[in-house]
Amino acid sequence: MIFKIAKNELRNLFYSPVAWFIILAFFVQCAFFYFKALEPLANSTEIFSRNNPENADRLGLGATLQLLLGRDGLFKNIIGNLYLFVPLLTMGLINREINNGSIRLLFSSPIQARHIVFGKYIGVMLFNLLLLAIIAIFMITAAIHVRNADYGILLCSMFGFYLLLGTYSAIGLFMSAITNYQVVAAIGTFTILFCLTKIGALWQQYDFIRDLTWFLSVQDRLGKILTGLLRSRDVIYFLVIIFLFVGFTMIRLRSHLESATRFTTFRRYALVLISGLMIGYISSRPRFTGYWDTTYQKFHTIPEKLQHLLQSFEKDSIVEITMYANLLGREYKMGSPANRNKVLEGVWDPYVRFKPDIKFSYEYYYDYNPKTDHHFETPTDSMLYKQHPGKSLEEIAERYAVVNHEDLSSFKSPDKMQQSIDLDPEGYRLAMTIRYKGRTEFLRTFNDMGFWPDYRTIGGALKRLQSARNPKIGFITGHFERDIYKPGDREYRNHTTAKNMRSSALNLGFAADTLNLALQEIPNDITAIVLADPKVELSVMELNKLKAYINGGGNLMILGVPGKQQILNPLLEELGLRFLPGQLAAHNPKESSDLIHAELMPEAVQLAPESKLFAEYQRDLKDKKRHLHLEELEFRGVVGMEFIDTTRFNRAIFSYTYEGAWLKAKPLNTDSAKAVFTPAEGDSAGIFPVGVLLSRNINNKEQRIIVLNTMINENEEGGGSPDFYSWLHYNEFPIYHTPVYPVDQIRIGNTAAVSWKLIYVWMLPALILFVSSILLVRRHRK
Repeated sequence: MIFKIAKNELRNLFYSPVAWFIILAFFVQCAFFYFKALEPLANSTEIFSRNNPENADRLGLGATLQLLLGRDGLFKNIIGNLYLFVPLLTMGLINREINNGSIRLLFSSPIQARHIVFGKYIGVMLFNLLLLAIIAIFMITAAIHVRNADYGILLCSMFGFYLLLGTYSAIGLFMSAITNYQVVAAIGTFTILFCLTKIGALWQQYDFIRDLTWFLSVQDRLGKILTGLLRSRDVIYFLVIIFLFVGFTMIRLRSHLESATRFTTFRRYALVLISGLMIGYISSRPRFTGYWDTTYQKFHTIPEKLQHLLQSFEKDSIVEITMYANLLGREYKMGSPANRNKVLEGVWDPYVRFKPDIKFSYEYYYDYNPKTDHHFETPTDSMLYKQHPGKSLEEIAERYAVVNHEDLSSFKSPDKMQQSIDLDPEGYRLAMTIRYKGRTEFLRTFNDMGFWPDYRTIGGALKRLQSARNPKIGFITGHFERDIYKPGDREYRNHTTAKNMRSSALNLGFAADTLNLALQEIPNDITAIVLADPKVELSVMELNKLKAYINGGGNLMILGVPGKQQILNPLLEELGLRFLPGQLAAHNPKESSDLIHAELMPEAVQLAPESKLFAEYQRDLKDKKRHLHLEELEFRGVVGMEFIDTTRFNRAIFSYTYEGAWLKAKPLNTDSAKAVFTPAEGDSAGIFPVGVLLSRNINNKEQRIIVLNTMINENEEGGGSPDFYSWLHYNEFPIYHTPVYPVDQIRIGNTAAVSWKLIYVWMLPALILFVSSILLVRRHRK
């Protein structure tokens, strides 16, 4: 009986022009947005392939997501307009029977209210299969237009789209049951759908309402599904909404069949509502949530090593993450209560997936100290107090609270905050702590596009919580070496101790400190030593301490520049090599002659076996390229190296100069004419190593040493240093993850895209219009 009613409902839909209009309008809309996203991609692919045929396979990667969810993508646009179509489809499902009087025949027949409701709902869901078929046409088209399309995303998006259609249809079914006017039902459906779309952004600053409005939001549930991540709580959410509104419709129809009191009817509504909310609440708990990452790249899944790390925490011990948000901080909006659910979903959900019992807490306060404000390198006065002359810190905080619609009483004062934690060293920025078994590690936010900590910084903090001995790098000082606490081109602050740099050693799990060998011995907790470009000679005592450290199997990195070779050579001779006198030079049309371009060799892969460098190398091997050009390094001021003893260490030269460079015997003048290769003055040509990895087994461990010309410009983020520090610590820190390069790219050019657009935007809609017109006219005659 249910399917008879469904079949009849589906037939009735096509007896009117509404169904045909929806199909036509929906198809045109899909075609418009699909080709709006496709044409620019096809055009750029065609131009790039014509100009760079050897690298044509490197452009337009990730095309599946760009076509579906880019700024002009298919789903990004049609989902936003879907609530305009569904009310037209559902506005007459129930009230049409009431207005025509046929509802009396149905009630007098040997069928129940559930037969009518399920029949009507299944009928409209069968029609929705036609809309899904239109989407499938464009998914198949995308598979044709995209080489190696990500089918997981395509299928998952279609599934999410159909769930959304089912949800909207259930709401429209109920609205058609509570009013006899189809226009009112359409407007009511539109209103509810609009509210469910926007409600996720409402009242997020209130603790009591935040989770409820977030739970009811449709868009926040659909986003992950459209990008290829199926979560059980998202699927159950849509099923719960369908259950609620289909149940409400059934109760509404039963009220026409029996004389029930208002209390009885209210109790039925309440029972359905409470049972639906309970199912939704229980299914949304992390421990009851299942995940399926359908993407080819496993885009939504954290690295496997990080998964194992999270699962290795003892189940009886609590891992607590606390966020500290400063009302007076520039980043307060990102950490405010209104943004809390977005942070949980966007930042922490991939980690909660593998450790559901992580505890989250929040501390809100106000404080300010211009001397530790990391937005300014050399703060001299308080910008905050200048903007609010004559106001105390509490009065300024009161103003900020009013602007942010907050109650100042919910923020801790500086005195109360100091009793629990001192955030002055963090500059009172938005930060987090991770606590486990009495140990605490900081997680910081950054002034870049990502803002929040990523898997490397989170992994570094988690690993430090569990490690018995964490890496600590000692930077030798006392000879005008590069400073780890000063910013600048020559200094090493940005990639060592900078708290506001994402890839600094500090944020990746390494500790760094200075080490003055003239005043102290090498501490036992030092795991590696760096001697970075000393300007004056080391004393005999200091050299002896370093030689004893080397002979004892300690790991070391030595960096030097031209003009100071004699300072480092006494130590380098212990390693079986030395820096050559003079300086390397090269002809650079637009740069001075002291700029040297060096090529990374395949041996560089061992620096970090799972880094981006390794992925590039693997891809080049797969493509069987003759020249494996991994990456290019630039050095300004380079010395040559030569080996004087090859028996002490195993050596791997990971970077050579290109052909065309030569060793300049006399001092290189860079502020006048270009350097000239002059053999008569002692210049020698060749290919010179500029980076060497040394290793040997000693004292039951592998000793690792790096000899390198001074690192890349400090203004480069990290200066390439994380890989060096990682190799010195046997790649235990940070947690690397081999990036999987997307393989899906557009395979057609602009001319083909225009032809396809002509077919889909004009010819096929015209065919649909012609066929539907004929069918409607013939049915009208009958």
